[in-house]
Amino acid sequence: PHMENQGVILDNEAYFVFPHYTSKFQENGRLNSKVISYRTFNPHALTHEVKSNFVLAEDEIFASFDFKALELYVLAYLSNDPNLNTMLYNTCHPYEQIAQYVLDLNNFQDRNYKDLGKKIFLQAIYGISSVKLAESLDCSIYESQNALRKTKKLFEKAFLYVEQQKAQAENYGYCFDYFKRKKSFNAEDSYKAMNFCVHSPAAVFCFMKMNE
Repeated sequence: PHMENQGVILDNEAYFVFPHYTSKFQENGRLNSKVISYRTFNPHALTHEVKSNFVLAEDEIFASFDFKALELYVLAYLSNDPNLNTMLYNTCHPYEQIAQYVLDLNNFQDRNYKDLGKKIFLQAIYGISSVKLAESLDCSIYESQNALRKTKKLFEKAFLYVEQQKAQAENYGYCFDYFKRKKSFNAEDSYKAMNFCVHSPAAVFCFMKMNE
């Protein structure tokens, strides 16, 4: 059975336990799960030791699912960025494509291109500086500046969307996600709205799919 809806049996107590999600999401809008009683468990921390305490039928196994590049798909929908939308429906992995578009891959021949693209895009879209990006990619400042410039130019509408959310937080102290969930920000934390506006609707989307 699907543990989100039907629970799993705890071996030593012989009763059902369930994951519990709080209505208050994490700071960046992602799902927040806590152990609030003996009848709950945290599905985000299912170690082998924890899973060994559960009783499963012979034809049941634990399976986890991952939505490929979920943040890219959500941001593409929210911003209606034409280049991002086009790229997502190519056959190559989207993060690999980003690395190919914005880096001189001759300088990164021994690196995983998908990981490089993910590091560049996600950190860039959430406001990283060229200095910090250079440290993250282990490259020169010149190369990180060039990568940021190309990324922002290529996905101009996506960057405009998150910048608008940041401006909303700066000017009013709050912003709304796509589902009209409001989050307040201190002046010094307004940049976090760039992260929240993508992660929060993505988390709601995950909730909807888990319920299905």
